[in-house]
Amino acid sequence: KEYFNVPNEGTMVNRLFDLRDFLWAKTGTLANVSGLTGYITTQDGNEYAFAILIQNTNEPVKDVKKLEDEIITTIYKKY
Repeated sequence: KEYFNVPNEGTMVNRLFDLRDFLWAKTGTLANVSGLTGYITTQDGNEYAFAILIQNTNEPVKDVKKLEDEIITTIYKKY
């Protein structure tokens, strides 16, 4: 986890503040591709590795990143 950022650091600036103590992640962005990978500890104490890759979308980048954040928040709350 030492090579990953936590929310509000590095590439995770302005993202997922409420998960700061539970999320370690790295982002990646290319033309029409956005990725988020890392580890999360859920509110039930389970730890998961995850990788999200979204490509070939015509949606604005901010909307794609919002979807990534919603996926991670759902994992945190439900698992």
